[in-house]
Amino acid sequence: MTVQQIIHACGGAMTVASASRRTTTPVTFEAVFKWYRNGIPETHWPLVIGLSGQSVEEIYNANRTAEKRRKTRRKSRARRRPEQWAAA
Repeated sequence: MTVQQIIHACGGAMTVASASRRTTTPVTFEAVFKWYRNGIPETHWPLVIGLSGQSVEEIYNANRTAEKRRKTRRKSRARRRPEQWAAA
C-alpha cells in the first residue's frame, strides 16, 4: 500500500485536513499533499489510522516506500548534466 492509497482510504486530503482541526496538531490541505512525496509524519499516524483503518505497519511500510522513491529521484537528477536537464 502506498501513501497515496492510504490518504485515499481516509477520504482524501481535504478530509484529513478537516479532521486534523479537531486534534492538537492540525495540518493544512497543502501539507497533506506533501505527504505523498515525504511520507506521513508520525505525529499524524493516530489520525490516519482512525480515518483509514490501516495498521501502523502499513503506514510505516508506505513511508519507507515513499522515502526510497524520493532517494531514487534525487540520484537520477544528480547524474544528469545541466544540458541534459534542458532537453528533458
